[in-house]
Amino acid sequence: MSTPKGILVNGYVLLKVNSETEALLERGYGIIENGYIKLKPVEALFLLHHNKIEVYSSDKKLNFSELFDIFSSLDPELYVKYMVYEDLRKRGFVVKEGFSKRAEFRLYEGYKQSKVAKYLVNCFVEGKRIDLRLLAQIVDEALRSEKELILAIVDKEGNISYYSVTKFIPKYSRMQ
Repeated sequence: MSTPKGILVNGYVLLKVNSETEALLERGYGIIENGYIKLKPVEALFLLHHNKIEVYSSDKKLNFSELFDIFSSLDPELYVKYMVYEDLRKRGFVVKEGFSKRAEFRLYEGYKQSKVAKYLVNCFVEGKRIDLRLLAQIVDEALRSEKELILAIVDKEGNISYYSVTKFIPKYSRMQ
């Protein structure tokens, strides 16, 4: 079985749909679009890093560093997102892009993508300020979509801590 070959197009990697690439779809990678499997940057980087695909740009085979440099020029937060994506994939989750900039990833339990994501994941760098209004918006979006919110905090050494976040609304009661 040969390694699937993808092409870099407009910030995505496209793979022709065939029996080899359909196995990637079954494991939750990419989406089908116009006869191709369209991989998001973190998906393509993960698969390239683990030798599951090859990526070409203008007939030149790209290595991980070259592809990472191209993608990170489009997204300065890519390093943190990739670290979290890779960690969650290694833990057995299917990880898909989130609904908005306030929800970076949807997280599905299990080897194959289930119908409904159980979690929304947001990535942050330890020590970097987080606007509390933004955090409240992130929590509200998770609540509206009936998902559990997970904050992934990446420290300077590349260690990742995960925190589950809920919104607590105390009920009013008169003390007697």
